[in-house]
Amino acid sequence: MTTAQRVGFRWSRRDALIAASLTLAAAWIRLRALQLVPTLTDETDDVQFALRIVRERFFPAVSFDTYNGPLLHYLLAPGLWLDGPAWPRLLVMLLGALTVGVTYFLGASLAATHSAASPRVASSARLAGLLAAALLAVSFVPVVVNSHIAWSNAMTPFWTSLALLGLAEANRRAQPRLLVAAGALAGLALQTHPTAFVILLGAAVWIAVVRRAWLRTRWPWLALGATVLLTSNLIIYNIVSAGGSAEGAARRGYAFTGGSSLAEYGENMRGFVGLAYQMVGSTFISTLAADAGTPAMRHPVVIAYALAALAALLYTTRRAGLPLACWLAAFLIFPYFNRAYDSHISARYMAALLPPTFAAMGILLAAGVGMLARPGASAPSRRGVRLAVGAGSVLLTAALISYPIARLDTYYFYELADGRNNARMWQIMDAVREPAQSGAPVYLDRGLRDLKLDAGGHVYKALQMLLDLDHTPRLNPPVEELADAPVGAYLVLTDARRDALASRLTLEPLELPNPPAPAAPGGYWVYRIAGAAR
Repeated sequence: MTTAQRVGFRWSRRDALIAASLTLAAAWIRLRALQLVPTLTDETDDVQFALRIVRERFFPAVSFDTYNGPLLHYLLAPGLWLDGPAWPRLLVMLLGALTVGVTYFLGASLAATHSAASPRVASSARLAGLLAAALLAVSFVPVVVNSHIAWSNAMTPFWTSLALLGLAEANRRAQPRLLVAAGALAGLALQTHPTAFVILLGAAVWIAVVRRAWLRTRWPWLALGATVLLTSNLIIYNIVSAGGSAEGAARRGYAFTGGSSLAEYGENMRGFVGLAYQMVGSTFISTLAADAGTPAMRHPVVIAYALAALAALLYTTRRAGLPLACWLAAFLIFPYFNRAYDSHISARYMAALLPPTFAAMGILLAAGVGMLARPGASAPSRRGVRLAVGAGSVLLTAALISYPIARLDTYYFYELADGRNNARMWQIMDAVREPAQSGAPVYLDRGLRDLKLDAGGHVYKALQMLLDLDHTPRLNPPVEELADAPVGAYLVLTDARRDALASRLTLEPLELPNPPAPAAPGGYWVYRIAGAAR
């Protein structure tokens, strides 16, 4: 690659404006039902851990999930200090939207490398970045999971995408010193979840292959040192605890295999491919009725997504093979340690693959759309082919962007209509806020634990978190002590507990201006104790 080719594309204010616009559009898409859907998961544990930083001046070296660093908790802490119950999901939404802006730069950078010899490299690179970001902006998992659930690994794609961008720019500009920044960003990515290591390993192998001469310089080793420095808390913890991260991962037996047998490895590979197909195509069997799953997987656009992604990974291999390297590493390594391939929630472990995937697809689609730009410059025999390919690329791009939007609409509609959301919990918060602040305690029925929510969550933990964030005093007495609560206290009860207490207490259900939201997976509401039963 010549110097002229390396500098054929330069970042400008135009790129910053495009990325900012895409980020704002992505934030608008992600704001929909942010606090309502999905139902609160065991993200409540992450938030409560961060709350300890704020209220106990607690400074952890690792997360309560000891295989994660505490980065999420430290990012949550300032917003929690400002008393914001909405902040946890707002934070991951902002990072999810920013990932879209980063993907614009990643797609444009890889496209500029791929088309370095083209006289129109700047316009084709920007178009590729724009298309890559647009695909990520509407993709199901980045919207519903990574931008709506306050988990540490929900923000993994943000940090891995920044690290991949650093590698892509180091290669494009032929500036190995940029590897140090990429190494530091890789360290931050590793703070969010161990799965980041697999994707970053694939990226590191790629840069080592395409820039073998750099291995004889100090820059790759300084980059490795930056990664080690930014993960030193995890390294020291594991030395002191004799592998405490592995022990923590073992407690997540639904996902972590601990090292699979050959037969299980092959089964996990099949699961990986199946879930990857659903993730790229924004359609998951887990979000559909049992009789709708198979037809949905055969939808023409879902198939087109898979074929376009595969074609794009192969198309960009020679000059911009970073996306393919990430996928190969994930395909070979993930199934050895991970067995969770059953739902859209499980796709969070693989979601960091989507930004480089869409970057590759952006390059391929931009090449096709670009054929419409100057069809007259081609020989007459090829003019019709170029027009057909260009028009087909435009139609395909429109389908790939519009289909996930329709899937999101359908998903939100059913989750909200069927009560699989957090609306009732927010109504309870509104009902008890002012009375509780005046000194009346709020009692939580431990039977709320049996009302299971998504991914390890249940109503009991969710209400505990919301009340704590709102500084609303709460008590969690044994079930047999609920009947001894004083007059004027507020009880959040399951329907079954309400009926059991009806013979001992006069319970007044609190009313709100709006009709009560549907309750799923079971009924519960808040009552004021008016006195003993008559």
